Order: sequence, then C-alpha cells, then structure tokens
Amino acid sequence: MLIWLSMKPRSLLLLALALTLSGTCRTRAPAHVSPRFAECWLATYLDGRQVGYAMYRYHRTNQSYVFEGLMRLAVSMMGSSQRVRVWSRTIANSDLTLRSFELEMGSQDNAYRARGEVCGNELVVSDSRGGGARRIRLDGKVFPLDALG
Repeated sequence: MLIWLSMKPRSLLLLALALTLSGTCRTRAPAHVSPRFAECWLATYLDGRQVGYAMYRYHRTNQSYVFEGLMRLAVSMMGSSQRVRVWSRTIANSDLTLRSFELEMGSQDNAYRARGEVCGNELVVSDSRGGGARRIRLDGKVFPLDALG
C-alpha cells in the first residue's frame, strides 16, 4: 500500500474501480488439486457487460510462497477509453511474512513499476520514477495482502 501514494489520482481511481468491480472467486477444483498451487479467475462486469478480468495464483516452494496477479480492465471515463493492466508478484517467507514484491501498472497514457525487498527492519522500495531507493522502517512483521487469503 505504500507504493500507491506516489501515483497519479487518475491511476488510483482506475485501480480502485478495478478492485471494486471484481467479482467473487468461483473455482472448480480439478482432480490434481495440490496444497502447493492454486489459481483463481475473476470476471469484472459493469452494467451487465464484461469489462475485464483478473487472475490470482500462488505456488508454494519449500522455503517460500510466490503470489502472482494479473488484472486487465477496459473502461470509458470522462470521454476516453482506457485499458488498464496491473501485474504483481509477491514472495513471502514460509511464515507468510513479506520477502519481496514487484508491481507493474500501465495504460495507454502511463506506466509505473515498483519493486521492494525487506532487509532487516526496513522495506527498500524503488520505482520507475527514479530518485533512488526509499527505505521505510518497519515496526513489526509485514504480511502481504495476498498471503492473508
């Protein structure tokens, strides 16, 4: 959530819209279900018309969890059509605490990338806007939203 603060209001609005419009996750378990892997697809509808989709998945290794998400959304706002793409990858330790993350957001008008890593009691974040890495002091354990299920 710390990354979103530096984004343009229009990008925040589109992301909020995408998250708000996402439906519930309906999954059908295939015969080869494994506690080490899961995937969920969501459809996004606006006024009865599908305007996007999202896919979330994780896989477990012996020492970590890897969470990936992809969201695509096409909406018309203020007279213009926007196609938004959000991709994220989060790695959590075996106790589900944050180890690192990557994030890419883009539309026709804008692109944003960020990555971060927990180093001791700090989160070191860098993004596509430059300016060097920012260090954010952590007062406790950080659990990524993906890991909270």
